[in-house]
Amino acid sequence: MADTMKLKSNGSEVSFSPLPGYVNPAAYRRSQHEALDGTFYIYQWGMKNSHEISVNNISQANAAIINQWWQSSDLLKFYYDLINYPATYIIVRIINETQPLQMMMPMWRDKYEGLLILREI
Repeated sequence: MADTMKLKSNGSEVSFSPLPGYVNPAAYRRSQHEALDGTFYIYQWGMKNSHEISVNNISQANAAIINQWWQSSDLLKFYYDLINYPATYIIVRIINETQPLQMMMPMWRDKYEGLLILREI
């Protein structure tokens, strides 16, 4: 698991650390078929990755940036491991159904938390 990640778009960038439970599932469909002659076929499509990243302790300014990216469905560069692969990124979009970051409770007005659901484009 990466200790530090980053989202970047048009000069704005936000670095963060994932909380325990970070999930990086391969979000692809797979179908298996056996022909009459016994030949076995495996079809895979949509081999894009989804990333579900729980975060907290995000500043109010950075939360506003992330929530704006979500609202406008911006394409983002996602640096998923700044420690081991600092120049490697994938293009993603935040696909949460609702606003991804909310104020941390109890009443920490300047800190935000939430779940970022990123889908590779």
